[in-house]
Amino acid sequence: MRVCAIDVGSNTVLSLVAERGARGELRALADCAAVTGLGRGSFEDGRLRDDAIERTWAALERFVRDARALRAGAVHGVGTSALRDARDRERFVARARRLLDTFDVVSGEEEARLSFEGAGAERTIDFEHAMLDIGGGSTELAVGLGAPRARVTARIARRDPSSRARWLGGREAHADSLGGREGLWADPPTRKEQHEAGQLIRAVSLPLGSVRLFERHLASDPPSASSIAALEADVDRALDAARLTALPKIVALAGTATTMACVVTGTAHHDVARVMDRELDVEALARAADALARTTLAERRADPRIEPARADVIVAGAIVFARVARRSGCPRVLVTNGGLRWAVARRALTGRDA
Repeated sequence: MRVCAIDVGSNTVLSLVAERGARGELRALADCAAVTGLGRGSFEDGRLRDDAIERTWAALERFVRDARALRAGAVHGVGTSALRDARDRERFVARARRLLDTFDVVSGEEEARLSFEGAGAERTIDFEHAMLDIGGGSTELAVGLGAPRARVTARIARRDPSSRARWLGGREAHADSLGGREGLWADPPTRKEQHEAGQLIRAVSLPLGSVRLFERHLASDPPSASSIAALEADVDRALDAARLTALPKIVALAGTATTMACVVTGTAHHDVARVMDRELDVEALARAADALARTTLAERRADPRIEPARADVIVAGAIVFARVARRSGCPRVLVTNGGLRWAVARRALTGRDA
C-alpha cells in the first residue's frame, strides 16, 4: 500500500509519497516541496490572499496528480498556521476536502507532536532532544526522550461525510473550533501519548514564523538595526512566555534549517541533500544569521546557497533559529529531514486506532 501525505504550510507545501518496507520501515518514493506563500499578507487581517491560494492550489493539484501516478491509494492533507489563523479558511479547506481523501487543520500543539514524531523518519534519534520546526507562520518545539517507535498505533480515519471531525493521533481536530490555550504545556501528554510519539514530554507552538516576522518587522532593505532588535525581542518574549529557558540538543527540520545549513557549510541550495544529518556549530549559525541580516534582498537572491523564493524571509527565520539554538546550551545542532508529513504517512499506513 502507498499513501501520500501533504503538509500545507504557511510558506511551503511539502508532499511525501511513501510505502512500508519489508521490515515495517517507511520508504519514500517521492518527497517534494513548493514554496507557495499561502500565509503571505494574511497574518495582519486574517484573510488569505487570492493569489496565494491559487499558487498553493496549483501545487496541491500537481502533487495529487504525481501521487496518483505513483499509485498512492490515498492522499491525506494537513493545514497548519496560516489556515489556523485565517478567518476565511473554509474557502480553501472545503475545496481541499473535495480534492484529497482527507484534509485537516491541526492545532499548533498537534502540529508540534506530529513534527516530533516525523523527525525520526529517516534516522534514529536515540537521545533527549528538542525538535525545532521553523515554519512560515509558527515555530514548533517538542522535547522528547528518543526516536518514535517504528509502529505507531494512531490512525487517520477515512472521511466521514456525516461529520466534520477528523482524528489525528486519537485527538479530535475540528477545523472550525481551534480556539483555546495552545502550547504552553499546561496539558502535559499522557504516558500512552509519550509511548506512541517517541516519549514526547512537552510540545509547544509559537507565533514565530519566518513570513509572519518578516512582514511584521523587516520592511527596509537591508533590514535596519532597530527592526532586527525588535524582531529579536519578539522572539525572546515568546520563548520566555513559553518558559523555554533551557533546552536539550536541537534537532532542526524544514526549510529555514536546511537553508541555514547550506549557508553555514557553503553548499548550493540545489544540493540540499548534502546537508541532511549535518551538525552545525551554534556560534557559526549565529554569525551566519547576523551576516544575512546585513545583506540586501538582491544579494540574497543571487546567493547560490539560498533558494530565491526564500530570500526575503530567510533573515527572520535565521534569527529565530539562532536564538532558539543558543538557548539549548549545546554547542551544536543537528539538521535532518522528516517532519509532519512523515508522521501522517506513517499513521495512515499503520491504519490502527489509537
